[in-house]
Amino acid sequence: MRKIIFILLTFIVVLSISILTLKFTGLVSYSNVENCMDSDFGINFKEKGAITGESLLGDAMQPIYYSKTDYCENENTLVEYYCIKDKSASKKAYKKYQCEDSCLQGACINGGAKEIFFISPASIIILLAALLILFILFKNAITGKLKKYSSFHNIKERLKNKE
Repeated sequence: MRKIIFILLTFIVVLSISILTLKFTGLVSYSNVENCMDSDFGINFKEKGAITGESLLGDAMQPIYYSKTDYCENENTLVEYYCIKDKSASKKAYKKYQCEDSCLQGACINGGAKEIFFISPASIIILLAALLILFILFKNAITGKLKKYSSFHNIKERLKNKE
């Protein structure tokens, strides 16, 4: 019974960590900036917009000015730039959208759009590692080898060997 509880708790912890590190919110890229202004006032895939602002980078904190304009990656895919307001600063970000009809000059025309979901390669590696750890724990729990790898068992064995 203890083995099953241990496996379930481990599974819940590993799954929680994996989910928190995965980016299920789409193709999103964030950058810290001192200020950010969006001409189409946020995520607006029906209108071409642009974000402008300045980033403070490096030890000297020299301002770097930027401007990013929404654009069509292909005839159906829109790259939408927008600003995220944070407590201390703004962040520039972008997401990709699949236009229902087509993308023309930085906007979806004749209809709506659906966000393109993406899992980064790093997130896939983290998820696979978590699954491998769970598999090893489950296998060891079933075969009774789990006790051998526990920290408490190792300390107990070391104390026994010193006597």
